[in-house]
Amino acid sequence: MPQYREVLKALVLGDLETANRLSGEVPDSDGAAYHDLVTALFCVMLDHRFGSTADHASILVFVNEMRNDYRHADSAIKPLAIEATIRAFRGEEDLLNEVTPEDTLAARYQVIRKIVLQSEDAQQNIDRYLSEAQDLSKQWSEEA
Repeated sequence: MPQYREVLKALVLGDLETANRLSGEVPDSDGAAYHDLVTALFCVMLDHRFGSTADHASILVFVNEMRNDYRHADSAIKPLAIEATIRAFRGEEDLLNEVTPEDTLAARYQVIRKIVLQSEDAQQNIDRYLSEAQDLSKQWSEEA
């Protein structure tokens, strides 16, 4: 099992100490594979949260929930980046032209974390979701 998978698992479960410790052990050469896994897990978790019902209104409700969740957080979220990143997953890829890659990655982490926090199933079965994400990432690389 790749070390970067364990880093991502720790991050989404909120175990920052483990994530920080393990991230130092991940070789730089795994960076692209790690980012692909983050993107794939983002897709898997969006499907878990929204299914086929991710219309604009439901996305806005989700983003507004995130605004509320992070209103007292030390690190601010970027609601427009989050909305654009989710909508890009649903086919509006051109919206990402207005969002930096760093903001896109941050939005993916924040969305994954929120969905996992809200879902007991996702928390208990995170390994299954990560395996599904790995399969999706592998499929993408084979299609490229």
